Amino acid sequence: MGIKWKSKKIIIIACILFSYGLSGIGSFFLKSDDYLNEGYFYTDGGMSDFNIFLHLLAGKLLDFTKEEAVNTVSVKDYELQDYRIQFDLTNQLEYINDDYQYRIEEAKTIGDDQAMTDLQIERDNKILEFERMINEDDYLREKIMKDKLQEIEQFYDNLEKNQDEFVKFENIIKYKLRNTESGKLYTNVNENREGSLLEQVDEKKVVYAKEYPAPKNGLLNTTYDLSPALEFASGSFEGEIVVVGTVPEINTIFPNYGIFKTNQKTFFIHVISGILSFLISLFLFKKGLPFQQTKRKSFFPIDISIGLLFLISGISLHLLYQTSNFGYGLLRYMRAANYFIIFEFIPMMLLVSISLLLGIKIVSRLKNFGRLEWQNSFLNKVIQTIKTVIRMKGFAFQIILLVFIVFILAIGPIAAYSMETYNWTIALFYFFFFIIGVVPLLVIFIRQSKDLSNIIHHTSHLVKGNLDNDLYLKDKSPLSKLAQNINTLKQGVIESLSEQAKSERLKTELITNVSHDLRTPLTSIITYTKLLQDGNLTENESKEFLAIIDRKSKRLNVLINDLFEASKMASGNIELNKETVDLIQLMNQALAEEDISQAPLHFRVTSPDTPIYAHVDGQRLWRVFDNIINNILKYALENTRVYITVLPTDSEVTFTFKNVSKYELNENAEELTERFKRGDKSRSTEGSGLGLAIAKSIVDLHNGTFDIEVDGDLFKLKVTLPTIKKDLS
Repeated sequence: MGIKWKSKKIIIIACILFSYGLSGIGSFFLKSDDYLNEGYFYTDGGMSDFNIFLHLLAGKLLDFTKEEAVNTVSVKDYELQDYRIQFDLTNQLEYINDDYQYRIEEAKTIGDDQAMTDLQIERDNKILEFERMINEDDYLREKIMKDKLQEIEQFYDNLEKNQDEFVKFENIIKYKLRNTESGKLYTNVNENREGSLLEQVDEKKVVYAKEYPAPKNGLLNTTYDLSPALEFASGSFEGEIVVVGTVPEINTIFPNYGIFKTNQKTFFIHVISGILSFLISLFLFKKGLPFQQTKRKSFFPIDISIGLLFLISGISLHLLYQTSNFGYGLLRYMRAANYFIIFEFIPMMLLVSISLLLGIKIVSRLKNFGRLEWQNSFLNKVIQTIKTVIRMKGFAFQIILLVFIVFILAIGPIAAYSMETYNWTIALFYFFFFIIGVVPLLVIFIRQSKDLSNIIHHTSHLVKGNLDNDLYLKDKSPLSKLAQNINTLKQGVIESLSEQAKSERLKTELITNVSHDLRTPLTSIITYTKLLQDGNLTENESKEFLAIIDRKSKRLNVLINDLFEASKMASGNIELNKETVDLIQLMNQALAEEDISQAPLHFRVTSPDTPIYAHVDGQRLWRVFDNIINNILKYALENTRVYITVLPTDSEVTFTFKNVSKYELNENAEELTERFKRGDKSRSTEGSGLGLAIAKSIVDLHNGTFDIEVDGDLFKLKVTLPTIKKDLS
């Protein structure tokens, strides 16, 4: 490891304690308002539960029966206008017309006349109703009255339904309230007993008390707890409301009260244990550190590591907030579902620990290898890439960019100088921008100007025919690419000239060899024919001369046929009669027909026992093997071994022929397949010098390869051909 710790275990334990400590401290700041106040009914949840009781109580504080309310309700003139404004009847009228028009058009499109008629009637009725509500006060008054009566009916029905629930509330909630207007007293305790409500209940069991009026409360007003239709029946009350009972008793009405008391205890345990864990972790950190990083060994660049630190820290803070705000420490989680332990608390502790360890390592890396870390950072590589792109864009882009920057820099100082008070801050900013912006571009521009001069100088030498030296530029600018292209073109010219010289030499040799090989038998034929024409020969001499003429004529015929076939092969003007052939059998046939057993050579043939099939022209491929074996018989050194190896693969087979030449092989291996090239430079042996050339052409026509290697006197020839798998079923 790159970091040497005094104790890795101490650091890991410290990270875990630190994570738990943070969650405890976080709980203190996030939940202290709930658990450090006067009790459950001062929390948001407790106030919500208490307001439910007040809503039910509002019905009990009414001075009207349902019949009295129905007879008392009325509609005021201002309510008509309020209704029209609230429901925006004019715009609603336009909306109804547009909506129905669209639906009527749809019905018309599909040809549903009945639906179209029904929609038109429905639209007209609604429009008529809205027009009456807009224009006729009596009609609208009647509608509002009808709605109010329905609300009153529903309110009293709900009041009756909730009677049993209200009775349950009265078991633990006592109230003593007086209507400030009528003076009527409402209470569920002894109303004849004088004194405050707190004096009539067991003070030890009081968990919450609320007095009206009070500085924060004011009078109890029932307006918002009644139906809007009963607004006339609302009133203001003074007095007291208290919640009295034990925890089990209160739990029967407010189940969250017991949970609150349990959570309150857990909150204190969590906060205290968290603070202790935090202090212990600081002590352990001090004991486990300092550390030093002796080796620079990191998986991520420093800037990526910092980014990961921010990312992990962000997730950690989110989970820390979740565990601190929702849960109440480890004890709370032990009582909760395993989901929270697995998916919130443990990941929070793990990610906080990782954040700490990563932060410690980043600080160590910056402290010990700051400069090297920056050089290998991702951001620095991006900056270097941008520099390279600027170089690669060429002169036009660089000059335009340089002119633009200079223009911007020129405007800045002029603007600063034209101000009433010269702004040195702007001037310094533009000077700094000049240093970091213009100077690097000027350096690049000067370097590339020098490179351009070198290219011009070098190409001048190339024009004069000096092809010896290459042009090298150090940077990776477009000019460097141009220099590489010039070197490539120059190398192509050199190779072209070499090929041209080689072609001229081979052409001369071809003419010379053809002339020699054709003239030799032709001279013999002419000579012996002239001798026969003289007639001064014995019968035996005549027969011998005729035999020589016949042999030389056949030799000349073979030369002409081989030359003609080689020409056709080279031009590709030949038709192949392909069929499925066993290549092993074809090679063995060629060996047998040449009768290699009579040759002063020792053949070693290594081939598979199974057939190897290929789709080839069998007759012409036999010619390949025959020419190669003939070449070995003519030019291999006597009493040496000849190795023939057959190596098949999945889709091809390679035939390798190796022998020791009786003649010194000074020729280029590639030139041995040229026409009329022979290993015997004196050309005293039988042969046309076309055997290998014809064999190579045939192999090329079969999409194979024909390669020759020469190592001293060792001659090695490899023929590779594509194969097929024959279906034997």
